[in-house]
Amino acid sequence: MKVPNGWKIKCLEDLVQFSSGGTPSKSNTSYWQGNIPWISAATMHNQEIFTSELFISQEGLTVGSKLANKNDLLLLVRG
Repeated sequence: MKVPNGWKIKCLEDLVQFSSGGTPSKSNTSYWQGNIPWISAATMHNQEIFTSELFISQEGLTVGSKLANKNDLLLLVRG
């Protein structure tokens, strides 16, 4: 692979942190009565995300979801 002069080749895993979230059980309504926007593939239609139609509680977050920081880059990957 040819790269421009002055550039260095790096492994992506050395530059970013990969993480995958989880979906709280939708049968437990207490997980879905909060103020934390829950971002899913259905939410990711624009380059910038400001909110979501679904929100989880702190309890929903602790059972397997992950909290992204403001300005994090979210990448949708389907297996």
